[in-house]
Amino acid sequence: MNFNELVAKVKEAITSVKELAGQIRKDYAESTGLVAFVKGLVSKEILEKKERIPGAIITVWILFLMMFYDMAIVFNFGILPVIIYFTVRVIKNAPTN
Repeated sequence: MNFNELVAKVKEAITSVKELAGQIRKDYAESTGLVAFVKGLVSKEILEKKERIPGAIITVWILFLMMFYDMAIVFNFGILPVIIYFTVRVIKNAPTN
């Protein structure tokens, strides 16, 4: 990747972030309060897009563990099961000889 491609990607990312920030500001201005804004955002960005639900559940679970337990518990009950799940899934989907 050359320098011009890198600059183009950075500009594209900055533009995307600006658009997202503008949409979030607009949605927040239209909502009645912070709770309504968060509920609307969660329903629009997570519940309506079914492929994002497992990732959101895993993220909330790991954040919960990080808030209330030490890193050993976070690894054993948060990160390790995800690693095992994806490893088993890859092995099951691997072609057999």
